[in-house]
Amino acid sequence: MPIADSALLSAKLVKDATLKVYKGAPHGLATTHADQLNSDLLDFIGAGARYAPSPAEGARPMSH
Repeated sequence: MPIADSALLSAKLVKDATLKVYKGAPHGLATTHADQLNSDLLDFIGAGARYAPSPAEGARPMSH
């Protein structure tokens, strides 16, 4: 699917979305651009942790 009809549109529709485009990267970018992708994923996960509610705000521990 063309990026203009998928990722670019989704990024406009989702509040506070961040779109990372790896110019020239193939579908296998997890292999060809592993260092950059892993860094971006860790940043994303860290940002989510900063916005998660604390137990004092009513968050419940996840059950397994």
